[in-house]
Amino acid sequence: MSKRQLAVVAVFCSGFCALVYQVVWTRELRLLFGASTAASGAVLAAFAAGLGLGSLLLGRRADLHARPLQLYAHLELGIAASAAASAPLAMLARKIYVGLGGVVALGAVAGGGLRILLAALVLAAPTFLMGGTLPAMARALADDEEDPERRRVALLYGANTLGAVGGAMVATFVALEALGTHRTLWAACAINLAVVLLVLRVARSEAPRDAEVSVAEVPTAEGTPVASGTAVAPPRGVVFTAAAVTGFAFFLMELVWYRVLGPLLGGTVFAFGLILSTALFGIGVGGLAGARFFVGRVVRLRTFAVVCLLEAVTLVVPFAAGDHVALVALFLRPLGGYGFAPLVAGWMVVAGFVAFLPALFAGMQFPLLISLLGRGRASVGRHVGLAYLFNTGGAAAGSLAGGFGLLPLLGASGAWRFCVGLLLMLGAVSLVLDRAGIRRGQIAAGALLVGLALFGVVADGPSAAYRHSGIGSGRVPLDAVSGETPRHRFLRASRADILATYEGVESGIAIDKQDGVRFVVNGKTDGHAKFDAGTQIGAGLVGALLHSGPVRSSLVIGLGTGSTAGWLGKVDSMERVDVFELEPAIMNVARLSAPFNGAVLDNPKVKVRFGDARELLALTDRQYDIVFSEPSTPYRAGVASLFTAEYYRMVRDHLAKDGLFLQWVQGYETTFATVRILAATLAEVFPEVELWETEANDLLFVAGVSKRMYDAPTIRQRLAEPTFRQGMIAAWGVDDLEGVFGHFVARSGLVKALAKEHADDLNTDDDSVVEFAFARTVGRVGSFNMDAVHVAARARKDSLPPITGPFDYEQMRYERALLTVYPSRSPARPGSGLDEDHRERLLAVNAWVAQDPIAAFGLWNLRPRSRPTRLERLMVAELAVLMRAPDAEAHVARLALIAPTDAAVLSFLGQLWGPDGAKSMPAFLGVIERLRKDPWADAGLSHAALRAVPELLRLVVASGAPVLDALSVPFVGYLCDAARLARRVDVQRLLGPSPDCAQVFAELEPHVPWEGGTLQFRRECYRTIHHPLLARAEADLRAFDAEQEVPFGLGVALDRPSGRGYLDAPATTHTAANADASAPPAPTAAGADGGTGADAGDASR
Repeated sequence: MSKRQLAVVAVFCSGFCALVYQVVWTRELRLLFGASTAASGAVLAAFAAGLGLGSLLLGRRADLHARPLQLYAHLELGIAASAAASAPLAMLARKIYVGLGGVVALGAVAGGGLRILLAALVLAAPTFLMGGTLPAMARALADDEEDPERRRVALLYGANTLGAVGGAMVATFVALEALGTHRTLWAACAINLAVVLLVLRVARSEAPRDAEVSVAEVPTAEGTPVASGTAVAPPRGVVFTAAAVTGFAFFLMELVWYRVLGPLLGGTVFAFGLILSTALFGIGVGGLAGARFFVGRVVRLRTFAVVCLLEAVTLVVPFAAGDHVALVALFLRPLGGYGFAPLVAGWMVVAGFVAFLPALFAGMQFPLLISLLGRGRASVGRHVGLAYLFNTGGAAAGSLAGGFGLLPLLGASGAWRFCVGLLLMLGAVSLVLDRAGIRRGQIAAGALLVGLALFGVVADGPSAAYRHSGIGSGRVPLDAVSGETPRHRFLRASRADILATYEGVESGIAIDKQDGVRFVVNGKTDGHAKFDAGTQIGAGLVGALLHSGPVRSSLVIGLGTGSTAGWLGKVDSMERVDVFELEPAIMNVARLSAPFNGAVLDNPKVKVRFGDARELLALTDRQYDIVFSEPSTPYRAGVASLFTAEYYRMVRDHLAKDGLFLQWVQGYETTFATVRILAATLAEVFPEVELWETEANDLLFVAGVSKRMYDAPTIRQRLAEPTFRQGMIAAWGVDDLEGVFGHFVARSGLVKALAKEHADDLNTDDDSVVEFAFARTVGRVGSFNMDAVHVAARARKDSLPPITGPFDYEQMRYERALLTVYPSRSPARPGSGLDEDHRERLLAVNAWVAQDPIAAFGLWNLRPRSRPTRLERLMVAELAVLMRAPDAEAHVARLALIAPTDAAVLSFLGQLWGPDGAKSMPAFLGVIERLRKDPWADAGLSHAALRAVPELLRLVVASGAPVLDALSVPFVGYLCDAARLARRVDVQRLLGPSPDCAQVFAELEPHVPWEGGTLQFRRECYRTIHHPLLARAEADLRAFDAEQEVPFGLGVALDRPSGRGYLDAPATTHTAANADASAPPAPTAAGADGGTGADAGDASR
């Protein structure tokens, strides 16, 4: 093996190990300081400082060392030894940090300084030594005659970076999952030692190199030729500034790539590893390309300028492509059906288009700067060290400035534009400084590159469809890319549904208002203010219900919509509710969700603290009666640490006597093995772990130290308190004890059995298997289902709760089967061990949710029914109205006692469909007024009231104006908002164009639904009133018409099925004599909630 080949292999392996170390250290120190940007910034600052100082000081040492290859081997040996020692040093740093009180006791500034010092304690030695490896090897290969342009530095830089690509990929996709964190670290140390032995073997025969300075190496004054026939050397300050600026721009852009690509690639640990690898791969290829391209060429400052301009252009191209990148990601998403590897291949395509070319030109910059500092081996170690110092310093500054300032201030798109502008400015300044002798063609080429970049930077860039639609997590139907019309509908709907966006310090946040307040974090929906109440409200309150005594203090991990903390804060006995939230921007979500969370931010009992939950928990000595942990899903970066045995021990140590820990776990897109590992991990820490279900496929582990026995009378008494009663109705649709325990799944015996089977498969800080397991199944159908868990619990005789006192187990089993019905009206589960009465009830409920009112009505009336549940009362009243039963008004009146808004809707529908339909306008206006105030109205009935608008206007002539006014104000919490806006357009279309017709489109512009009827009426409206947006309306309609195919028959009208939606009009009556054969056709489902009734036909043209 030649010396050059050895050098390439050595620096490749060095880069491989360095990235493995970096990934491991990031995970280790994240456990110490938390996963916040502030903590990550401290780690990065310490890392960059070590590299920079090492490159500066050891670079000078390399120039003076007689055997630089031997120096390199000694540096790698020191890296391996100090990296191996980093694990125990991290444990020591943790003890010091917690002992001094961290940011809680010292404050943000002093606490941040302490983080940097402790990170330096762990990282100083290995990073300092790492900084010297490239200068040492560059000195070892330097040659004045064979390599005056220092191309070998570019070769080493490229090989080192490509090794880093391998390290990032292997660590992310293989080693961490298979070996765990510490064993991965030790494996890298072993590779480092192998490199040391290989280099030392060759270094023995290395001839000593003189440190004398030859004529060609004499430092020259700035602005004078460095050697005969070469270009004028630029001022050193310019080169160092350029090194800092390029580092700043690239690391800022990396943060932007993480923000914008994460939602497209799923936001998992794999996605972030792939983005990093793509960027490094581009840099490595750029370094190697530079080594070959600049052979025999004189490197000048204008060369560097052109590379900067090319980077700016390639950076702006994917920005200008905007949502087309998102559509490509959606198009490639089905590759996941062939396995995980094809899915990753699709991610590579997307990440490569966005990041590879800019990274490639960025990879050329550093070797060019080294060439601009001098020629041959003269002070090459010192030059590499100085350039590396400024480059890493700029990189650290870019990362910190991006996380703490530029991203929150400018947003991801603004920061993207800022990077392009920074590179353009650097390139232009470099051209001006090296303008002597520049040709017109070169000026024209530079001007062209600047023009292209400026043209692209004014584009719209990524929209909500790109960043907040959930493509990466499989939440977007694939038919969105099945044609031009579906594509336009998807893009417009994704943009129109967004109420607000916030670029936080930690995440990109969006609030969707299509059907209520739904918040999206980095492209993944993390909660709905109403439809996730089963978990957000139910889980917290059930903990307070089950606690053996009055609950006085509680801790909630994750603010979200604020519902958990808000309802716990309303409990009479509660004195304090602490909330640990990582992202301050989530406060906006809680503020908008005030109707659902009881105005949590105005409750003096609730204290919100910002920071990483593990860090804050370690730094407090407060004890809690309840701790509810509901972070995001475990595959998200930094979240998996809240599902480990070490974290559970921290929680256990902060529980008061008889305290309860409640852990939410998703039961969707996961496997039985993953859930079993989580159950076993909890059982390893807590002696008693029950399993509950908050919603269909949402699990809740209720853990504690003491064995529990529930007293039925005591819990019934608590349930009668207004907060518990109202909260359980809102969360689970139940108001009785049997309904609450209908969410009980299994006693501790089942979880203990799982723990015995998986005693060696625990989820720990060192071996976070759950993080990778969830990441592999995101957006894909998992094997886990609750029916199998119920079967296992019954087989072990663990399915009944430990409860004393009067309790109806038969009713509990029945309400357990009904759990899936509320609030989505999904089919009930098969009941187990039910008597004949409850079996008939269950059949009636399933017929009702299947929209078969005749069967449901008949099954219910087979016999008298006692003790109907809240859900049954709603069903019976609805069926009575639909069937025009004689006692319908009585059923509605009984429903009004417990659900007045739902009763008002049914009363209106009954009147509308009866002989007094023409007089139903006041009832409708009353319903709308209630929907503006009541956040807990039944969603199905609320939509039914809106679908009834066309029928109402048919019966009540010239009543459009009051309806338009009534629908002009959003309902509480933006519930049914898309349907409300669609009905406004329907009403205005019936009234025709008028001076006020533009008002119905004001809330829709510029993302008006891509439906022919709506677009046509918009054009007519704007033309009638000479609206300034008429040109846009005409262009949209022309584009829509151009997408439609000519129907078979050359325009001859085809019959279309009229269809009838459930609750759009009475399906039948309870006697043939009352049948209403003249009931008008109802809008189709598509027209009902997504657009206008006429638009459903337009979609099929």
